[in-house]
Amino acid sequence: MSSAPMRAAPGFTYDLIAPTDVPNSLPASAAIQAAQTAGAMAWVKERTPTTELVLFTDEKAKTAQPDGTFVLKYAKIPAWVVQLEGVPLAHSGPAASTGGPDISLGTSQWVINAVTGEFIEGESFGTTTG
Repeated sequence: MSSAPMRAAPGFTYDLIAPTDVPNSLPASAAIQAAQTAGAMAWVKERTPTTELVLFTDEKAKTAQPDGTFVLKYAKIPAWVVQLEGVPLAHSGPAASTGGPDISLGTSQWVINAVTGEFIEGESFGTTTG
């Protein structure tokens, strides 16, 4: 577990919980293994992941109901968030003026169901400095 709460990916909400809050929770090592499988293309072996046990909510993922309303698909789901910093990310905007590769370092997060070990979602975002 990291010492300070990790920054949630845009649109995600993490409410920290203790392992005792989810008695049948998988260990963090199982979540890391699931994240490595789900994020194989982004995984940087030289980096050490951090983990946090949370209640996960994705404010963007919604499911339509028969009455035309929408409900959150993931709301307060017990989950492990596996975070890896220093991941090379390609820019999605205009190319860099240097003529070199348009890559920066960022953060990738994988959300793993804390009970089933199932991959829920992943997100990568730029790391701001300053």
